[in-house]
Amino acid sequence: MRQTSANARVAGALLAIGGILFFIAGALHPHGMAVLEMLHSPTWTAAHCVSFVSAVFIILAIWLLLDEPWTADSAVARIGARLTIIGGLFMMVEFAVELAAHGVIGALATGGAPTMFSLFAAMHALGWPTFAAGFIVLILGVPHAAPAIVRIVGIIGAVALGLAGVLVAGFFLPQFGWLFIGGDLLAIWIVWAGTQALRRREAPAATPSATVSVS
Repeated sequence: MRQTSANARVAGALLAIGGILFFIAGALHPHGMAVLEMLHSPTWTAAHCVSFVSAVFIILAIWLLLDEPWTADSAVARIGARLTIIGGLFMMVEFAVELAAHGVIGALATGGAPTMFSLFAAMHALGWPTFAAGFIVLILGVPHAAPAIVRIVGIIGAVALGLAGVLVAGFFLPQFGWLFIGGDLLAIWIVWAGTQALRRREAPAATPSATVSVS
């Protein structure tokens, strides 16, 4: 057996680190508060900085894996990878907007900058479901990336994360904010899959048998 390519090993490491950072960002993010209260939280900036970096790592890792056997052998995996990248890029912009919002707390507190609130809502409602759907399809497309129980946990987490974006930001139902914990479950699959991609061995290509000429 030959080692998987250096490209895939780098991608696996990036994916695993991205998953760890994704989990940390979820732990740092303030919970159970209105947006203005969360903006005043000392962990707001740290959570979104870590979220932004995690998205960069995850997107880069999946992009690097697109031409590797890890995804190239499955049309479902390739679709899921591309959808995840699109959703991830969208969320990177969203994280940047949330970081910028910290600088206009005063305007938001006095009822100003309503566009900022609208942008929050729209980007959450569209970005999280897209990101989550991409991961669901990707998980289904790369069953070799993790055991069944880890795949199930990842899919449940992705479904919860997508629903949280729609219900909390799309329908303004903050009581469903607890569903964002799905990101922690999804992170388990991301770390596991990244570690697997880092360590995976690929079977060597078949070598055609030499033909013997008979005189």
